[in-house]
Amino acid sequence: MNKILKALIASTVLLAANSLFAANKSDLKILYVGNNPETVQLSGADKMGGVGDRVQELKKSRLPSFQKFLSDHFKTVDVVFSIDYSEDMSDKYQVTIFGDVPKAIKERVLEVDEKTGQTLKYEPAQYLTKDFDSAAIVIADVSPRIGEPLEYKMDWLCLCLDAHAHGMKMDHPIFNTPVKVNLTMEQRPTPENYKHYYNGRDLEDSMPMWRVQREGYMDGKGYPPGLVSTGLGYVDATDSEVISNGVCAKSVDSVALARHGNFFHWGFSAKPDDMTEQGRQVFLNAIHYIAKFDGQKPYSKRQYRKQGREVILDRVHFTSQNTYENYVEGVASNYNSRKDSLEKAAEAGRNLSFADKRFLKSEPPKPLGREEWMQQDVLSRWPKELVAKFGADFDKYMGYYQENMEFLMPGEQQYSFVVDVDAKALSISNRSPELLDRCIALLEKGEDMERAKRLLSRYTDEKFISAKEWRNWYNQNKYLFFFSDVGGFKFSIMPSRASK
Repeated sequence: MNKILKALIASTVLLAANSLFAANKSDLKILYVGNNPETVQLSGADKMGGVGDRVQELKKSRLPSFQKFLSDHFKTVDVVFSIDYSEDMSDKYQVTIFGDVPKAIKERVLEVDEKTGQTLKYEPAQYLTKDFDSAAIVIADVSPRIGEPLEYKMDWLCLCLDAHAHGMKMDHPIFNTPVKVNLTMEQRPTPENYKHYYNGRDLEDSMPMWRVQREGYMDGKGYPPGLVSTGLGYVDATDSEVISNGVCAKSVDSVALARHGNFFHWGFSAKPDDMTEQGRQVFLNAIHYIAKFDGQKPYSKRQYRKQGREVILDRVHFTSQNTYENYVEGVASNYNSRKDSLEKAAEAGRNLSFADKRFLKSEPPKPLGREEWMQQDVLSRWPKELVAKFGADFDKYMGYYQENMEFLMPGEQQYSFVVDVDAKALSISNRSPELLDRCIALLEKGEDMERAKRLLSRYTDEKFISAKEWRNWYNQNKYLFFFSDVGGFKFSIMPSRASK
């Protein structure tokens, strides 16, 4: 069957599916929360690159596009401006779609050391309470802005999601019901940045992808980027699932479509008018899917900016690939790339921001010397004891962390990990419930009791005194334990309903 015929068949199937949706409007009641087109404001980032006018146009058309699209497929659709939304409004609807964040119920907290400029304390603004349990879809950067203050899995990894998805779970309901969507796959080049990560080191030069929206930010015409969340740690409990990854500037496992409890993370940025036909169908299916999770708040969590231990392999892999020559080339390349882009924008008559104009007048940055770079940019980021032992031989760092992966715990610096000598002494992974069982057994036998107490205190929030109390607690919950690096390097207990 030739490509043209295949395309015609696929188009016919999609049109039929779309007609089915349109002819049979769903009874689900939908609330869309979006920005007021009349009060759209642009950030400094929106204005950069000379595309501010396009961005403003896109923002103004966003709410009307969603309103029309949803009204074409659901009998009850209401729209509220984000500034006017309160979460009790969602009680009247089966799905709330957040295209913008509501008014903050708690403002951002930022404390900075005046002398060093170091951030002493940061808490993101909060937009929903922890009691919010209505089924909801959170779109693009709205997802982490709502999720992070609540310690949900929808974190802000990168505002760099483009137009294509990959790694889809084809058997997932959002691709199959109420309407079966036969995704049109195309073989496209694997993003080069994927190969810079440890889990992408062996990827092929191309991979199958599905286009979700007709335009992406990488086209360079001012379309807003979507947002990916961190894949590592997303599915450490049964209340969360990753459905698809997407083309982005981070790693291959970055999350584009996912669910955590009653929240559906739709990372792509397009309004319905700019989605592909298949993208619109899957979005509709996602609305029906998340409706089933109304009232089911997440029970697992991701503490703010917490990472899973496997991220250390990425750090070692990055460092081993980063030669001095790469560093020097990168300094020049970054400067020249931005300069060329801004010069072209200026030649095209676009209005440049003050920051853009200042950059064009700046001199190229001067790179560090080789030894200074090694000490300041490379070795200073690693534990002194490992530097003393391994120097700049990062193959040895990799071997060390791989060998001790099941005994790692957070170090003092962000994204650093050290070996838990207590867990290693027992030769049991610190994320296996077997460790709890062994520690309790040691208490019962009166053996190595101090080590057992340290481990139980380190990896649980319980304060039991006697071995009998520990054993009763363990036996009662032995099938409900789950361990989460991103949730605080602790064992937690899932609700019994979630295990069924």
